[in-house]
Amino acid sequence: CLISFTVPAMFGMLPRFVEKKRLVSAIAVNSSYTQLAVFAGPALAGWIITFHGIAMAFAVNALGYAVHLTSLLFLRTPAGYQQPKSRNKSIFGDIVEGLSYIRGNRRIAALLVMLLFGDALGAATFHMAPAYSELILGRGVGGVSTLLAAIGFGALISALWLARRGEKSASIDLVLKAMLVATLATGALYLVDTIYLAAAIGVVIGLAAETRRTASFAFIQLAVSEAQRGRLMGNMFLLKQLAGGIGTWLIGSVAASQGLVAPMLIAVGVALVVWLVFYL
Repeated sequence: CLISFTVPAMFGMLPRFVEKKRLVSAIAVNSSYTQLAVFAGPALAGWIITFHGIAMAFAVNALGYAVHLTSLLFLRTPAGYQQPKSRNKSIFGDIVEGLSYIRGNRRIAALLVMLLFGDALGAATFHMAPAYSELILGRGVGGVSTLLAAIGFGALISALWLARRGEKSASIDLVLKAMLVATLATGALYLVDTIYLAAAIGVVIGLAAETRRTASFAFIQLAVSEAQRGRLMGNMFLLKQLAGGIGTWLIGSVAASQGLVAPMLIAVGVALVVWLVFYL
């Protein structure tokens, strides 16, 4: 519940504090340190748990939140900024207005649909990683760690590259290319059974998926009107969580009786059809 409020709010606030020409780079830099945390965080937590216990790991995590919240207290809205007033008196009204805005903007709607299908496939890949490591690689926990670290490393490289490109990263062509590569690489992952190939493909998945996600998000941030930014960010997060949950549930349900490879390859095929529709 806390994350569902804070993430859209933080991304909605970003353009207030970063000038427009640097906005895309700021989004990419944010993604880079998020991805760094994806594979550095578990390593640090493992060391703390081993030498100082689980309670200390939770305490350090809480301290990290304290630092984050303290930094927010020092943020000041730039002089002259006026918060657009909402015409609605309920959260539900804001959600409906945000969805209406998305439906009325074809470019944003198209990018959001591709983003949701990519996130559904990505969430399923992430949540099925333990099963993939155990059943296909035969590696257990070590295989999961290696695969997720490889994906995180690829995503980190992508985020740094996008930060350097700046506004050129907000490109629909780049989103289309990245989605195609990420989808094909996910399919390839489920056709290999060695940890080295899986790790190499994981780097490609991380590179392409982060490029798709950050480029889409940057384009939407530049295209949305200031009055609708908060509603759009909230709806995006709501739909992304929903898509990830549905994708994982569908694939997991089928995998329980049919094995893991077939439902994942079917999901890859569906994502390719969606990609082809928007490409054409």
